[in-house]
Amino acid sequence: MKKQVLTVVLCFCAVVSYAQVVPRLVELSTNNQQLIEEALKNSFVIIHSQYQMQDITIKEPTFYGSNGNEYFGETYSVAVKTQGGYLLENSALFPWLYDSKYAEYIDSKQFRPVPLMMEYRQFADSVYTKYDKAIEFKDVKPILNQKLLFLGSNEFDGKGMFAKTLEAKNEGWIVWLAAEKPLENEPNYPKFSFVTYRYEQLVNKKPEPVYDIETPKANNKILLGGIYVLPEITGIGEISFRLLGTLSFESEEDLWQIIPVVNSNSQKFVKAVKVENKKPNQSVTLTPVQSKGNNNQKNKPKK
Repeated sequence: MKKQVLTVVLCFCAVVSYAQVVPRLVELSTNNQQLIEEALKNSFVIIHSQYQMQDITIKEPTFYGSNGNEYFGETYSVAVKTQGGYLLENSALFPWLYDSKYAEYIDSKQFRPVPLMMEYRQFADSVYTKYDKAIEFKDVKPILNQKLLFLGSNEFDGKGMFAKTLEAKNEGWIVWLAAEKPLENEPNYPKFSFVTYRYEQLVNKKPEPVYDIETPKANNKILLGGIYVLPEITGIGEISFRLLGTLSFESEEDLWQIIPVVNSNSQKFVKAVKVENKKPNQSVTLTPVQSKGNNNQKNKPKK
C-alpha cells in the first residue's frame, strides 16, 4: 500500500513539473494515464434521453414516434458527478433541439415535443437505470445557457467532485470519455476508453465563458465528452481532483471548448473548494531536551 501511494505522489509531481514546461495538449505516459483514469472513471455518467411528438390539436392526448419506434428522437450525452448533483449537457433535457428530424416541426402549430424517457448508466454499469420520477425543472440550474446545466440530485448519494475556480494559470489534465462507435449504433454494450492529456489554461483578468482547445488525436475513437481537472495534494499520500470545467463540442465551429464550472451563475449551488490565502512559511526553532538518563554529547541531535 505504501509503495502504491508513493508511486501516485511521484507521478503527480512529475506531471506537474512537466506541465510547467509544455503549456498545450501533451500526451501522458501510460502509467500516469492509467492512474488518472482509474481515479476519475466513476465521475462520468452517460445520459440517454428520448422524446415524442404530441398532437396538441386533439383533445385526447396523442403521441407519435418515428421509424416504427415509440420515440421520435433520442440523444446520448455525458454528465459529471459533483457534490449534491451532477452537470448535464443541454441535450439531456432538451433532446429535440439536437435532432435534425425536429427541424421541420419547429414552427408547427399542431405538434410539440415532449420528453418520453430518461435513463443513465455509470461507467462500471452494464445496463441503464431509468429515472423513476420526472425531472423537476425547479431542480435544474443553468451554468451556461444552452450548454451546461446543474441538476440537484441524491441519485448518487450526493457523492461527486468538488469544483474549483479557474486561476490565472491552471496546470491540469483533460480527460475525454470515448467510445469505439457512436452510442446510437451500440447503445447497450459500448466499449468505453479515455483520451487523456496534460493541459495548461491561462485566464485573463476578465474570465471568458468558454475556452477553445485543440482537438486531440483520438485514434478514430468517438469523443463523447470530458472534464478538465486539477490534482491537489490534500493529505499525506492523498490526492484530490478538483473540477475546473467540463468539455463540450461546438459543432458549428468544429472544436472542443472548456466550460468553467464555477461562474456567477453556479456559485450558489455548485459546491466548490475555498481558495485560502497561503501563509508564509514559518521558521521552526529546535529546542534541545536534556535526557534524564544520560547527558552525554552523543545524545544530542546532530545539527
